[in-house]
Amino acid sequence: MGAALRTARPVVVAGRPDRAGHLDRRVASGPVAVHEFAELVESAVDLHGRDLAAALGIPCEEQLTATTGLAITRTLRKGT
Repeated sequence: MGAALRTARPVVVAGRPDRAGHLDRRVASGPVAVHEFAELVESAVDLHGRDLAAALGIPCEEQLTATTGLAITRTLRKGT
């Protein structure tokens, strides 16, 4: 194992101030990292879902619907 791997610091995924104003730093564990990633993906879809549908040639009027989401998923899914 290289020196860089042995001395690498854990990745901090969140920092929230406690009552004294100190940051609570949580280290990314499997479930925490998955949850944080899911939150980011959901936010990206909320912000850019309609633009993604348009870029893929999928009609999307006012808001992203379950039908439009399914069409996006079918278009982007690999090998299935």
